[in-house]
Amino acid sequence: MKEMRKSLLFLSFCLLCACGPRGGKAVTDAPARREFPQVEIPSMYTEPMERTSYALNHFWDHFTDTSRVYACDSLTVNGVAMEAVDSQMG
Repeated sequence: MKEMRKSLLFLSFCLLCACGPRGGKAVTDAPARREFPQVEIPSMYTEPMERTSYALNHFWDHFTDTSRVYACDSLTVNGVAMEAVDSQMG
């Protein structure tokens, strides 16, 4: 009976040690944050209406890049920090 108790205690100790932290190295897999995507209007558009029309037609061109996967986080929108989104959206 004592042998079984010792074995059980030793097994419990081994399980606790196996589940503990490893090496004290902190893992930080924080996703890289992106800047808010801006429409780059070509310099050939000089009139305000032309510039506005170009911006309206091309706003979504690079906003959602489907070749990349961004972290699903309530503090980011497609990898852009919520503060940057709020400041750009007014």
